[in-house]
Amino acid sequence: GASTPGNTSGLKRLVHGVLGLELVKSKNLARSPWGRAPLNKRQIDYAARDSWASVAILHRLEQLDKGRFAPQALMELLIQEEERRKIQGMPVDIAKLSERANKRRIAKQKWRALKNKEEVWTAEERTEFENLFQVMQNLAPPPPLMFDVTSSLGITI
Repeated sequence: GASTPGNTSGLKRLVHGVLGLELVKSKNLARSPWGRAPLNKRQIDYAARDSWASVAILHRLEQLDKGRFAPQALMELLIQEEERRKIQGMPVDIAKLSERANKRRIAKQKWRALKNKEEVWTAEERTEFENLFQVMQNLAPPPPLMFDVTSSLGITI
């Protein structure tokens, strides 16, 4: 994937920058119906390759900086992050995160439907549109953990 807001990098760029390899990514396959079981062979291969690439990146980063990327260091960081999220009242268990994601998806669908008829809104629809936007913001997933490897490890991504 391409660079996304917040200066993060997709797996393809990380593989190139950290491992020096080219990872071919099919947009059609990436957008295929991943929620439909069973996955087809191409989807399984795609997921397996992405998994391998993620582990290979982590292994290389551990070689470059054990202090940040060794399994114990990462586990400690994840525990600290979970505690921080609990203190802030953010859900940490998968059931609550999934429930929030579903509520956000429903709000987003309603918001999009209203957005499509924006030119003929009633006052109530405008209020609902603004409320749905606020719901989507409130239910947004927490940001991922970020690691700066470009300046600290000299990796070009």
